[in-house]
Amino acid sequence: MSTIRLKKFYQGFSPLFYTGTTNNIGNIESANDMLNINLFNPSHITQGYGNVEVDTSLELINFILDKTVTTDKTYALGTNLYELQPSSLTNIRVISGAVTGRGLDVLDGNLYYFYDTASEGRIGSFDLSSTYNDSFATGLQKGLKSTATKQWWMLFGHGRYVGYRNANTSTTNLTFLDFGEGSEVADIVFHQNNFYIAVNSTNLGDNNRSRGQIFTLSAYNLENGRTFLDGEIAVGQQRIGFLHEMNGVVYVAHQDLGSDNYKISYIQGTRLANIGTFTGTLPLYNQKTLFKNTVIFLSSGKIWSNGATDDNLPIQTSIIGSADYSTTLGALAAPFGTPLVSSSDGATFKLSKLEGYTTNSYWLSLVQDLLSGSGEGNITSMVVYTEPFEEGGRADVTIYANNQDKSATLEVSDHTKTKFTLNNKLNRAKDIQVKIDFSNGSTTYPVKIRQIDIELSSMLQRNGNK
Repeated sequence: MSTIRLKKFYQGFSPLFYTGTTNNIGNIESANDMLNINLFNPSHITQGYGNVEVDTSLELINFILDKTVTTDKTYALGTNLYELQPSSLTNIRVISGAVTGRGLDVLDGNLYYFYDTASEGRIGSFDLSSTYNDSFATGLQKGLKSTATKQWWMLFGHGRYVGYRNANTSTTNLTFLDFGEGSEVADIVFHQNNFYIAVNSTNLGDNNRSRGQIFTLSAYNLENGRTFLDGEIAVGQQRIGFLHEMNGVVYVAHQDLGSDNYKISYIQGTRLANIGTFTGTLPLYNQKTLFKNTVIFLSSGKIWSNGATDDNLPIQTSIIGSADYSTTLGALAAPFGTPLVSSSDGATFKLSKLEGYTTNSYWLSLVQDLLSGSGEGNITSMVVYTEPFEEGGRADVTIYANNQDKSATLEVSDHTKTKFTLNNKLNRAKDIQVKIDFSNGSTTYPVKIRQIDIELSSMLQRNGNK
């Protein structure tokens, strides 16, 4: 007899999960596929986060300021400006002429809101009390408008330009840096006394390759009015989605048009070191935040996580939740610690927070080959161990054999037990695969699976006894 044990679910997706659901490359506890799964606690695997509506919105929220301005209060932006609290969204300003909200930042006691009209980009200002100026600055390029602040400086991208606001001298320069015709500033962050500026050479749509570059501008050069850049990380023929600084590292989401996936990397000197792969769409500057010591981001309606909740654990990539809709995606942020996500189906708009549990949740293992020479194996039993759970919780664990040609399912639902055994035999198995399905479970009472043991009999010759 031998045992195959699944226990270290916290490893997330296997390195080549995107190649198909019959992949066998990676550690045995790595996932071939998953949807809305919580792996943050290394002791178990359980259902991913559900969505709780914050408030009814009449439009898509395109940007959420990812920090609080005062206790339990920040701001959000659509074509209107909103005050956002953990459980409410209040329209505080109808912005004249706005057709798309782009970004928000706070500098020297003022909130600056970046938006597009039908003809140009603009910056509005709000003194956080009662005074608004929708035309604080006009004549900006339309499109993405990411920002980063340090002391009295705010840098902002718009089209080919990086501009700044200097609160110390009360000056604004819209075209401080010019990256050339066809370029677009994708994101800006401040890290280790440098502004990191991500620039794509062209923005011609998802089916057209562009060149991505990350430039650094020191605070010293900025303070002294110098327009030359300090360094460059050439990403190559890949479009950059976002930059995000965390724990002394700058993370980069980027796309290689020649592949079927996207990458999460971090800046290591003058190169990018890849640490994760994801699928879907390329997330932008307004669709990333920090959660549970990982970078989370929005892609094709799914909320992905990359990182490790503890330094003693390996870096994982997983899908922890979903937006309400995948048709049109807005902002993702966590100013109050809990992620907030905005989305629309074209007619209905939702702003929700990740809370509770979802039953739209499953996890699929790698394929484990059992063949040894000319031998095959018999699966004699499967044992599932859980943490104690409440009545109403349920998970269905299915073991497949021979490329899913044979299967047997164990219902995990008796809340008086923490050990569940399936004694159905699957004879002459060439390979096995395990699926954990929470679709029949509860949004209130999750099942937390600690371990799955699969017992195998001795390998049999293919022409031997059954």
